[in-house]
Amino acid sequence: MKSKKQKSEPTLDFERLTNQEKKELKELAQIIYTEAINVKLDYEHNPSDMPSGSIVQVHEDSSILEE
Repeated sequence: MKSKKQKSEPTLDFERLTNQEKKELKELAQIIYTEAINVKLDYEHNPSDMPSGSIVQVHEDSSILEE
């Protein structure tokens, strides 16, 4: 029986990035981090009324995505 070859996660060689790319990456990381904090705080102040484990599905053509 052949063993399946596992895919490895892509890695980023930071040493090969230009200074501009490093700056952009750092800015994006800060934006993502800030947004994650905002989501956490919003949830703490406005908890979900949905039961735990609930799933909401939205079709890709739904008008809700146009808001």
